[in-house]
Amino acid sequence: MAKRSVRARVRVAVSALGAATVLAAASAQGNVVGYRGSIGAGNTFMDGEETVVRATAGIVLSDWQVLGFAVSPHLDAGLLLWLPHQGRGDNVTGGSLRVTLAHAVSDGSPWFWEVGTGMLLLSDRQLRNDLDMGTRWHFDSHVGLGRHFGPAARWSLIYQVHHASNGGATEQNPGVNFQLVNLVYRY
Repeated sequence: MAKRSVRARVRVAVSALGAATVLAAASAQGNVVGYRGSIGAGNTFMDGEETVVRATAGIVLSDWQVLGFAVSPHLDAGLLLWLPHQGRGDNVTGGSLRVTLAHAVSDGSPWFWEVGTGMLLLSDRQLRNDLDMGTRWHFDSHVGLGRHFGPAARWSLIYQVHHASNGGATEQNPGVNFQLVNLVYRY
């Protein structure tokens, strides 16, 4: 009985995080300072190293002050393609809503770090023949290191390490870790 109660609370938390992301996007309209698009590719840290491809589009918001640091927030919606290698399963697609905060390594530096989180909905809970994620809904959090380049620093190259899991919403919750290299254009 207690496990069901915990799962129910996790589902409510997942729903609340998704709603908060959508509300943040809706309330941010007056603070939009730009737009961005990205394409990324990478792989998992599991044996078999599945290929992961993600494309996003989003809005860049005016800087926020968080604990005395200026952070640059952006909200993205994305599509994900999961490609198991060696006949280990079918391709899985997904959609995501994410919020990310970026901070320059030092004043005037083209280098920055970022942290982000959001919701990921997969087309199937089975990422490969031997990996059942327990549910199609997942938290997807990441840390990253990137560098701006090009005219007006509109381009960025970012290395990210992700962790996706259902947060214990079901007993089956192996989670998955993957890395992406993203090319971003801000306009």
